[in-house]
Amino acid sequence: VAVVAVVAYHIGIVVEGKPCPSNSVFLFAVHLQSSVCACAPGLSCIGDQCTRGHASNSPSFQAYDVGFPLQCITCKCVKDGQDEPPVTGKLISVDAGLGTKFAYLDFEDPLFDSTCPVSMSSPTTIPTPLFNATWLHTPKCGSSFTSVIYNYFCQQTTESTNVTGISQNVLDGYYPRTCQFCYFPCLPNNKCLGFSTWAPHDGIGKYTSEVETRMCVGQLYGVFNSHVTVREELLALGISYLTMVRNPLRRLMSAYNHDRHAFGTDNRPEMVAETADWSLKQWVAYPGISGCQTKMIIGFTCAKKIELTQDHLDLAIHLLNTRFAFVGLVEHWDLSVCLFHRMFGGAIHKNELLNLRPSAGERKVKRATTEDLETLVVEDDPIDFKLYEHVKRLFVTRLRQYGLQVPSILEHPSTIFD
Repeated sequence: VAVVAVVAYHIGIVVEGKPCPSNSVFLFAVHLQSSVCACAPGLSCIGDQCTRGHASNSPSFQAYDVGFPLQCITCKCVKDGQDEPPVTGKLISVDAGLGTKFAYLDFEDPLFDSTCPVSMSSPTTIPTPLFNATWLHTPKCGSSFTSVIYNYFCQQTTESTNVTGISQNVLDGYYPRTCQFCYFPCLPNNKCLGFSTWAPHDGIGKYTSEVETRMCVGQLYGVFNSHVTVREELLALGISYLTMVRNPLRRLMSAYNHDRHAFGTDNRPEMVAETADWSLKQWVAYPGISGCQTKMIIGFTCAKKIELTQDHLDLAIHLLNTRFAFVGLVEHWDLSVCLFHRMFGGAIHKNELLNLRPSAGERKVKRATTEDLETLVVEDDPIDFKLYEHVKRLFVTRLRQYGLQVPSILEHPSTIFD
């Protein structure tokens, strides 16, 4: 059973985001059907609940690896032959309801503590690590989320360090633990299928004389640098979807300013030429432009020319509620990153808080300003707006479940653009 990491602090409750010690990673052990802290390569486990991995697990918890359940407050990962460091952290007890309480140690994540606004109330839901997942990348809805995903699924630990001057023996022994095992790496300035080439994901495995060793905690599916819709075959496999949702009116303006971005439209060059001098208000009425986020969730491309109905919206909401492990908000980026790590563990990386793909400033078509945005109304994208309102309510619920503060603007927006 996974447990939540919190610590009493002088200003209330501080929620910590790892939650395992820094020389281990939080992952799901298939053979145990529970969450564990898997020790970094070459370390031993001491304590009364240490356990071994299994071939059915992720590459970081195989039969020759060791780890322990997070609730083991005496367990730790150590180097053989060295003095055993004391078990550090604060013992915390959390009431999960129905008389169920969890005790565990809180471990440090300074970036989380300095970034994430925590609630005065304890969380009521315990985090569990992601195991198999894929990303629904809706156009103009946060390409930078790739950094969150990659840094989470392939994590660095204090004992999992650089391998330099690698021989074939070392390569064979170590490379399966790097991100090469999880994803195909890209060389600088080259294109490759299934991996983003533009974001600086520190430590991703590269074909060089040095390999940055990271521990994979699960498996990713799909092509990550493409706008692939939700796919029935992945749903049938039980794969968890991750996505970011954006205020639809702001998404429309971003697409308009990005050379009329309309992924899946029948003939984009003709559409761009026809609408080059159109206003934003005119462009959003072009066939297929509205409803992008709803369409992507139910299996249509962003600019598919279909008439969305309440049934389409109901299906999209059902899928969000039942098949999406995580739904964040572009307008609340840092808070979404905080929530992601509260739900699934893993330390926050500094790149996750950056805009790694800002929109270009010079385009060949007319661009919109804030004044143009304010000409839009809910009726310009009614289905996506209802979807967005649902996602905001879901986001607020999960913030409270995981002990994070809810910004007042989420529950009491001042305009339709909030």
